[in-house]
Amino acid sequence: MKAHFWKGAFPIILAAISGPSGAAGEQANEIFSHSVLTLPFEYRSGEPWSRTITSREGWESFYNELVSQNVVDGYSEGLTTAPDIDFTNYQVVAGGVGRRNAGGLEVMVNRTYESSTYMNVYGYFVSAGSNCAVTQAVNYPYAAILIKKTDKPIRFQFSDLTYHCSD
Repeated sequence: MKAHFWKGAFPIILAAISGPSGAAGEQANEIFSHSVLTLPFEYRSGEPWSRTITSREGWESFYNELVSQNVVDGYSEGLTTAPDIDFTNYQVVAGGVGRRNAGGLEVMVNRTYESSTYMNVYGYFVSAGSNCAVTQAVNYPYAAILIKKTDKPIRFQFSDLTYHCSD
């Protein structure tokens, strides 16, 4: 049975990243990689996309776009306000592979690493093997993460990974 890492519970839980202030908090930033965000919907784009969101205004704009793309018959109860994020210390990085006409593909972030010149985001494009049953529904695989704020350019390094199902 395939795990669904990118769809599920909402609201976004950021408690894991709120740490103490002072020296202990600074040390935590040195070992903090990222926190996975669960968005309320997929971002519906026909093409691959990525966004780096560094402000409350940018986050609200992106969030409102997600809601407006996916609201059915005007129903958006509980989804009208973007959850709070501390954009003084963190930023959101999100991206997807665009429209897919079948299931079996996930975008997974493994880790982030800040070098002297870049913020590197490492991950996988995980796809189902030829012996796996997948849905034939349209989907938009994506990943969204929260990372510490940086002015360095973000460099994405993703590898293909295939999982195989038993017969």
